[in-house]
Amino acid sequence: MFGKRKNNNNNKDDNSKDNVNNFNDPFAELFERMIKEQEELLRSMFGDFPSASNSVVTKVTVGPDGKPKVEKFVNGVPVEDETQNVIEPELVESGDKVIVTMELPNRKKENISVKLRNKTKLLVMTEDGLRKEVQLPGPVSPLSARYKNGVLSCTFHKDYQDSEENVVVE
Repeated sequence: MFGKRKNNNNNKDDNSKDNVNNFNDPFAELFERMIKEQEELLRSMFGDFPSASNSVVTKVTVGPDGKPKVEKFVNGVPVEDETQNVIEPELVESGDKVIVTMELPNRKKENISVKLRNKTKLLVMTEDGLRKEVQLPGPVSPLSARYKNGVLSCTFHKDYQDSEENVVVE
């Protein structure tokens, strides 16, 4: 009853070895069972109202290539998540350095353009139309930029010092 779902197209189990998405995943059956139990709990609490019986689950796994894979399910059925392609950069200040890291999956290094505007804003553009601006915490000088395994990492030297001054209020 739990964990295995029949595929209407060819009557194979979704958890069969032919299914590439569940490659040796020891948690696949547990995950399916959890979704079913959640659905049953919601139905017992709210009945079969369409808006109340929808269960949304996000599953994060690591693929055979070592890259994370995020899947979204509604009532146990996989759906495409448009927000999955949103690129949010990570900015870290460490000592006298500022490091900006962002994912740019499925792109080639030669199709990525990185610019520093007015020493305070990082511009990243790709040939396929992606444009991302990152406001830096202060003026910086570029040290290095690397693109490896779909991740862009830019390191800058701080041209400013963290300081504090008292301001007289009149």
